[in-house]
Amino acid sequence: MDINQVFLRGGKQLVELLEFSVISLQPDPLFAFLVGEYQLRPTAEGAVALYDVFCAPDTPARISPADVLPPRNLRIQQDIEPLRIHLLQHERARSAMQGRQETEESQQDQLATEDMEIPSISMPGKYIFDTILVRVWQGQPLRNLAHRYDPGLSPQENLPDGRMTASQKHFVDKIWEPQLRPYLASAGFRRIANIA
Repeated sequence: MDINQVFLRGGKQLVELLEFSVISLQPDPLFAFLVGEYQLRPTAEGAVALYDVFCAPDTPARISPADVLPPRNLRIQQDIEPLRIHLLQHERARSAMQGRQETEESQQDQLATEDMEIPSISMPGKYIFDTILVRVWQGQPLRNLAHRYDPGLSPQENLPDGRMTASQKHFVDKIWEPQLRPYLASAGFRRIANIA
């Protein structure tokens, strides 16, 4: 199976492949797909979410190429931190503005809030995940998936014994559905909203 062709074609086969990636606790294909989505419309929110869900040292959905991820390689972390700071500053400024408008403080305070300057930051580079993505595509998990996944079977049927293990079920029920999936969807990855 050509995973890249499945990503390009989309449809039911893509949904099932992404669902299999989630239920089998194999985040590499999911990351590869979402980086492709990110590159079409790069945003600070999307970059931070991809890092938090797939690249951070303590994430349960960490992808496999550890040599290009923190703590062994800090490049992506250094690229993400200014974006995270920018998002936090914008959130604080928006909250302050809303709070002042709700309490209807003096006209002078409202003008001061409107004139508040937030440090500008350029749009995130659409290729900031390229080094990591290359390693994911070269890695054993995607090669194994391409050889072993049968698109004629359902995601569940592709699992050994046709069912999730206890750890896979825990990941889907307690981590993916209530935490990671909503976080990715709110960061702009809408196509992931119904996966698993």
